[in-house]
Amino acid sequence: MNKSLLLYDDLKNAFDYLCVSWLRYHPNQSTVDDANVLLAASSFLFDNLFAKENSGAAITQAAAKDLGASFRAKALSEAATKIRLGMSAEDIAKGGTNTRDYIKWVAEEHPVILDALKDQYGLLVVATSEEICSLILSQNQDNKDMVPLEVAELTLLNLAQAFFLVYKECFGMSFLRNPSAPFFQDVEEEMERINKEITD
Repeated sequence: MNKSLLLYDDLKNAFDYLCVSWLRYHPNQSTVDDANVLLAASSFLFDNLFAKENSGAAITQAAAKDLGASFRAKALSEAATKIRLGMSAEDIAKGGTNTRDYIKWVAEEHPVILDALKDQYGLLVVATSEEICSLILSQNQDNKDMVPLEVAELTLLNLAQAFFLVYKECFGMSFLRNPSAPFFQDVEEEMERINKEITD
């Protein structure tokens, strides 16, 4: 299967799981459509930066099928540009958004999270998570049960796990030699710990 389409499918599943199972939130169709635009854009960047399969047309077609009448190719391009511009380690380290502030806060006690900022693999995850977190919070401004830093945490964990699975499947164990690998391995361990607590 095309690597970027695999990532797009996995990210959509991760978004649904994040909302329904972790945040107890059932997004309306408009929010799902907006999320799919962001996730398709992120998958396009994955292809452009790493997979190099020239998958732009395939991703656009997949997004158009998901969005139906609401699809606009320009929105996909704009989302990709926004995520790409967000992939700045220097800007992320400054804080200023819920996702960036969460990373700064966690880094004080758990500096491995900063490994996400050491290469493009990690930065794509952080920038994508930032946009999805902002989308969720913008649609739930009156929901006092949604704590912004918690939404940032759960979004980053769930999307990072989805990205890591695809990274490993596409690039094999050699992926673990990348500077961001400790971050992804830590996320995997954290998700296993949380799932075990839920099961117990």
